[in-house]
Amino acid sequence: QAGDFNHRRVFLAFGDTVDVPIDGVSTNIPGYFITAGLAGMIASREPQQPFTNLPMAGYTQVYGTDDTYSENQMDVIADGGRYILKNQGSAIAARHQRSTANSTLEARELSITKSIDFLAKGLRTINRDFIGRFVVTPGFLDQLTMANEGFLRRVSNSVVRTAKLKSLLQSEASPDTILIEVEVQPAYPCNKIRITIVS
Repeated sequence: QAGDFNHRRVFLAFGDTVDVPIDGVSTNIPGYFITAGLAGMIASREPQQPFTNLPMAGYTQVYGTDDTYSENQMDVIADGGRYILKNQGSAIAARHQRSTANSTLEARELSITKSIDFLAKGLRTINRDFIGRFVVTPGFLDQLTMANEGFLRRVSNSVVRTAKLKSLLQSEASPDTILIEVEVQPAYPCNKIRITIVS
């Protein structure tokens, strides 16, 4: 199912039904309602926050995942591009924050997509204020450079690992266009810890 999408912004939640407390009574609802909770988490948490093993508020039990399938079976389901939810005490959480894209780690991880999107939106917002109000001069290019570098310093070591202005120059082919290139290293989530004991 997920292979048909194969996109870093498409997430297919895996869970049949979920229990939620409504007026103090546990009510079982279809699993697709979980996506509303995921959207709320994306809106309320820092963009770099990984969702793997992070408890979701408002949900108490998920069915059709870890109560039905073995770990190996869920590995196969996840490798097919599914965002599996699991039971975690009296809450539910993502088993792994996976998109339908499996080509690279950067495409697969929700927190990396959120961070890069946050960076892109911030850069568009900063640069939009300069469009149409200025003529292209060396002084203007310096001003634009300072604005972009200031934003990139704010997001480095937080939203992303590093973000550097690689180049900012006037296009030779289209002189009314400024070409900006930013080099980014994302903040990778800690998905695995391997321990080797040597005696």
